[in-house]
Amino acid sequence: MASKEITSTESAVEVDGAVAAKNLDRSDADSTHTQSSLPVAEKPTQTWRSYFWDTFDKSPEERRFLFKLDAVILSFASFGYFIKNLDQVNINSAFVSGMKEDLGLYGNQLNYMIMFWNIGYLIWSVLTILLAKCKTAEQIYALRFFIGLAESAFYPGMQYDELAKRSCIFHASGSIGQMFSGYLMSAVYTLNGTNGFQGWQWLFIINTVISVPVAIAGFFFFPDVPEITRAWWLTKDEIELAKKRMQLEGRANRGSYTKAKFRKIFTSWHIYALTLLYIFFNNGTGYGSQPAFSLWLKQEGYSITAINSYPTIASAISVVFTYIYAWTSDSLFKGARWPPMVFSGIVNIITNTSLAIWDIPVAWKWFCYIIGMIGGGISGLTFALAHEICSDDNEERALVVATMNEMAYMVQTWLPLIVWQQVDGPQYQKGFITMVFLAVGNIKSVAVIGAGISGVVSAVHLLRAGFNVTVFERTGVIGGVWDYKPQSDRDPPFPNVRPPDPNWAEVEKEGLSSDEVELIHSPPNPCYAGLRNNIPTPVMRSSLLRWPEGSEDFVDQGVVQNYIIDIARLYNVYDKILFHTRVESVSKPTGDKKWTVGTSTLSRAGSTHTLMKNMWKFDAVVVASGHYHIPYVPDVPGLPTWKKYFPDRVTHSKQYRTPTPFSNKTLLLIGAGVSAVDIAKETAVLGAKIIQSRRESKYDLLGSRLPEGVERVAMVADFIIDDAARKNESKRLEPGRSIPGKVLLEDGRILEGIDHVIVATGYITSYPFLGGLEQPLIPWEDADDKAVITGDGYITHNLHKDIFYIPDPSLAFVGVSHLVSTFSLFDFQSQIVAKVFAGQAHLPPESIMKREHKERKAQFKPGDRFHSMLGAEDAYIEKAGLEPLPGMDEEWHAGYKVLKERQKGS
Repeated sequence: MASKEITSTESAVEVDGAVAAKNLDRSDADSTHTQSSLPVAEKPTQTWRSYFWDTFDKSPEERRFLFKLDAVILSFASFGYFIKNLDQVNINSAFVSGMKEDLGLYGNQLNYMIMFWNIGYLIWSVLTILLAKCKTAEQIYALRFFIGLAESAFYPGMQYDELAKRSCIFHASGSIGQMFSGYLMSAVYTLNGTNGFQGWQWLFIINTVISVPVAIAGFFFFPDVPEITRAWWLTKDEIELAKKRMQLEGRANRGSYTKAKFRKIFTSWHIYALTLLYIFFNNGTGYGSQPAFSLWLKQEGYSITAINSYPTIASAISVVFTYIYAWTSDSLFKGARWPPMVFSGIVNIITNTSLAIWDIPVAWKWFCYIIGMIGGGISGLTFALAHEICSDDNEERALVVATMNEMAYMVQTWLPLIVWQQVDGPQYQKGFITMVFLAVGNIKSVAVIGAGISGVVSAVHLLRAGFNVTVFERTGVIGGVWDYKPQSDRDPPFPNVRPPDPNWAEVEKEGLSSDEVELIHSPPNPCYAGLRNNIPTPVMRSSLLRWPEGSEDFVDQGVVQNYIIDIARLYNVYDKILFHTRVESVSKPTGDKKWTVGTSTLSRAGSTHTLMKNMWKFDAVVVASGHYHIPYVPDVPGLPTWKKYFPDRVTHSKQYRTPTPFSNKTLLLIGAGVSAVDIAKETAVLGAKIIQSRRESKYDLLGSRLPEGVERVAMVADFIIDDAARKNESKRLEPGRSIPGKVLLEDGRILEGIDHVIVATGYITSYPFLGGLEQPLIPWEDADDKAVITGDGYITHNLHKDIFYIPDPSLAFVGVSHLVSTFSLFDFQSQIVAKVFAGQAHLPPESIMKREHKERKAQFKPGDRFHSMLGAEDAYIEKAGLEPLPGMDEEWHAGYKVLKERQKGS
């Protein structure tokens, strides 16, 4: 998906559900499958030619195979859908061309004819010709039912999903069928009276002649799915190629519909959200199923030829826009389906609002009628989206697509009887107003801040729920805390105990090099070269992807980062990310229905750089930025002095990268968390003498994991510097010399001969972009019902279940909880967010959420960790009150039980 290009240093981008992001940093995004001799590329190198047709970038064998498929399936599908829509729309053409008068249809009989067709939708050519023999409206009612019944399987059955271009070519043939109905009616009207048939009756006769050959061709040519095909026009190698393509796309072979399968399908949001989306589309994309334009032309006194011909202009424009939607979605928007959906929704709102007003200039009315059908081209993208979301389950995909189609037509059966009554035409005010509301329902945009594990899984689940998602990531890569860079961040202040005020303008200071600007704009994460996960991989996993087969329980940071990248690639998150983009403000002014997000994007070209300021609008925001950015440095007496005089010897663990500088040195580690243990393990191997100073608490659980020989002592009370050292202005010690000073512990003991001090005391939780919601000068006890962050720099206030901002739940947080299985829990939380945003799950009333939060705070005691879920994740999941979600399965619960036992024994 491509973002709007901004050339000025400050500009506003109005998103309103149409936000997209383009990643220009994907040099490693393509790979080629080498484990098979079949000429199929997993990620073929994309060139400009693929913007026109995707097969141009594939191997000759795969290109030849796809040409065969297109020649057969796409041709048959298009001709068949052409016939289907010709059948469906002919009733409107006949109605305005004499059938109304001949059969005395002056009430709402046309509505009932359409209704009975829809009921039937819910043996085709033979029934079509019988329409020519109808003498009464009741006869047409019955035949329309059976024609709809015969045609109903064609539309969902022909939904195949190579890419949006093919799907939209298929759907465009339907609009061409509608056009052809008008032209055909104009032509056969000259046969009026021939052989005793009226012109409108000849329309159904010709329709039948066209239909029969298409049906016969389908019987002989249609290939079925790869694992059971017996198509005579495919070679064995091509069938194997088809199977391999399905495998690489993650498409499962056909399976059985078991109870477990039905339970999985009907407890997933897919079938509900996608069906609702298609109901909105199918019933809210204009007046295509009603002869609104034709009836207006008839009221205005136009000829039969004009009445049937002019509406075909609207169908022709719909065809053109269908192709535009397809090509832009696949190329310009990198596979994103929502931008054309949003565009058509906006056009629907404008045109239907105008027609509902009715008393508008004639020229504008013409424009609204002609342009009002462009939403019809979205059908192909809607089904393409459904195929992509359900790609890993054939049975779910088939049932979801069929349900989408059937439920949409079920609504279409009764809705026109209420809002498109024939007697109201052509001024269908209720109908046009209804279209406006249905069009509005298609627009929903969400910003995700951060592209670590929390941001990536949040983006995936939101995309699968049908939302328009833009991810903002201040660095140039995916992975968050697991991305290792040899360059460390700048030193924090000593001490550093509360969230700092953001200084966004710092990057704009004169004289800064591009490297310095990048270090300020997107500082490196705290990842060190030897970082490994401390939660076993079977427990620390996303529902979206299993770890590679044979993965060990504990792996290094590169493996973990690649796991996150694989999720992003598999679910096409890359194209939704704006890299090197720092979020600087998130706010929703009183009375505004959308969140305003301010960003700064850094672009580099060699030694030069530019900064672009943008403003965006979103319906919702997910904060997934983590809490490992701002080091917490305790206010220990003398520590700032040691840092001032010996800056290279006193650091925070965020600056730690490798153990080499500490080889055979005496190292004082302050802190008892995971970083302290990891640093102790790595430096001990190189002969370091390690002294760990910490404050005893119930969270001091990792002592048993320290290497042999580590001395654990009381918390430091004071750092004392020798008088002689104070007079040394160089502030740099000779190699091999210890820090000239003493360390006084709280138990009175004194340490000397310290070479290095690493402060591994964790991080301050801060969301500087939240503006007034962050109140660093307020004690946590005094937080009001709006504050998110206070002076303690730890508690994230006013969140329901650590996720939803209680005053406005369209602001959500993923990844706030501590001492958890990380990936698994954050995946679970992101699924909850998607369900709530999609209306599939509902939050309690605000008063109840406030009361629960207040009760939770009342139980909080100094020294506790407010967001800790140590050993309590299973209870947290159960209290969510939802059906079991993917990921937290029996395997996870078994692994989590083992983990809890291990934690108890630590």
